[in-house]
Amino acid sequence: MDLSKLAEEVMDLSTKQPDGMIRDADTILADIMETADFQISGISDDILKLYLEVENKGDFESLFCLMADKKFEDYLVESKKVMEQNIAESKHSKYKLTENGERIVLGFIAKAYKMQNILLESGTDTTINAGVPSLDDILDEIESEKYFEENAWHTRDKHYSNSWHITDHFQMGITLKYGEDFVLSENS
Repeated sequence: MDLSKLAEEVMDLSTKQPDGMIRDADTILADIMETADFQISGISDDILKLYLEVENKGDFESLFCLMADKKFEDYLVESKKVMEQNIAESKHSKYKLTENGERIVLGFIAKAYKMQNILLESGTDTTINAGVPSLDDILDEIESEKYFEENAWHTRDKHYSNSWHITDHFQMGITLKYGEDFVLSENS
């Protein structure tokens, strides 16, 4: 069967549909999408493999946006963030970030990348022995308790505090407060 010819026929029929018709190509597609089981393990991997193999990435991205009502790039960014966090949380059993702590850490990472890009693009610095930490890197340090400050300013509180070399000659610091930004996990 010539699918290109069939697609052209369906497109032509779509333009000739009488007003008020309840079932047409759009509703048939909606019914198919509604009955599809998108929770099947591995479907995302199949989509990603297809994207990597397809010749025209722009057409694929447009189709994805039409089907999912979300840009493919946004889907990838969100998926990466969630899966990195899942790995980081499963790896760290003593402490976990609160919602506020996660916001602070992700904001710090975004600002660090922005500053790093400014310094690299201007040619004023390099990253031979430096780099922006990941969420996992910061959680590793919290877990190690190596960069904890306790009873700071005689308030009996505990902080994680560290400066990261985002380029070879520039550092950015981050401080997280125990009880507000990170807490003991349920596993400890």
